[in-house]
Amino acid sequence: MSWAIEPDSNVVEAETPVGLIKGHAYSITDVRLIRIQTPRVSGKIPMVRIKNPWGNEAEWNGAWGDKSPEWQYIPDEEKEKTGQTFNPDWEF
Repeated sequence: MSWAIEPDSNVVEAETPVGLIKGHAYSITDVRLIRIQTPRVSGKIPMVRIKNPWGNEAEWNGAWGDKSPEWQYIPDEEKEKTGQTFNPDWEF
């Protein structure tokens, strides 16, 4: 499965404020429920892992990006299960 962002006809490879590139196709590499534990909520949430197969320097920098604070609420063993590397690998 994949998805894309409509291109901007005035700008080649325009980058959005959250690091996505208009006109790029992105691959969906995983869909799963993961366990979350916050001070107010616990349970499972749906997550979709997406990859930019173009592999340029742009990477998602919004919620659940590699450096986002949301990951602090996911137990380490859950993080390991997702296979997320938290490196600039164009997957988020």
